[in-house]
Amino acid sequence: MRRRLYFDYSSAENSYIIQEDGSSIFRINGNTLKFVSLEFYNGVYAGNKSTAIDFENKIADNSSDPLKKGRYIFDWIKEIFKAIEEELPDTEKADGQDNEQKDNEIGVIDETQSTSESKKIIPLFDWPACAGDGFYFDQANVPFEKIEVDNLNADYAVKISGRSMEPTIVDGSVVMVKQVDVLSNGDIGIFSINGEIMCKRYCIDDAGVILRPDNQSGDFCDIDVSKVECAIQGKVLLE
Repeated sequence: MRRRLYFDYSSAENSYIIQEDGSSIFRINGNTLKFVSLEFYNGVYAGNKSTAIDFENKIADNSSDPLKKGRYIFDWIKEIFKAIEEELPDTEKADGQDNEQKDNEIGVIDETQSTSESKKIIPLFDWPACAGDGFYFDQANVPFEKIEVDNLNADYAVKISGRSMEPTIVDGSVVMVKQVDVLSNGDIGIFSINGEIMCKRYCIDDAGVILRPDNQSGDFCDIDVSKVECAIQGKVLLE
């Protein structure tokens, strides 16, 4: 069965909201229009919710949308829903045909496939966590797929692109990440550095906090946290 979601504006919260069954499942700040992909996923799809969505705009006119941004945002999100449904269609089709996906080492699965208690479904973002060059992590329209993993501590997964963390993490590896705000000395983390996302080792020494590559070839530099804008996005789970 297809889900029906509604798009509206809440003047009390100054937010554009997505509603389902009378409840708000996701909000977008009306001033900044920024949101995080993982929060969008958790609000709309967490719990194996169907990707088959009919999206309706409840903003009748500009009088109920003082910011006058609703039509643009509605059309944008509708395209995201459409792209996700095309990439991850439900197994239960109207014609009764199955659309099963084969399991692989990571365990890419369909929305309606059941998961055992020893496994967990998380998003795998379909763009590189560039260990050498960095990438923008907060793009809400970046595609992703759902994967089934054994590590119950993982909140999401990213694919490393680059050699700066070799030999610990080789180019092309998919790593599990737990969302945390604090890291211990020696942890490998995902960091937002001046608006870009990088994978580095978190090191504390007499000079302060340094983000270091594991690759000792000399091609990659340390990053002094005191000289950049840095935020911890998560801890890479190596076990």
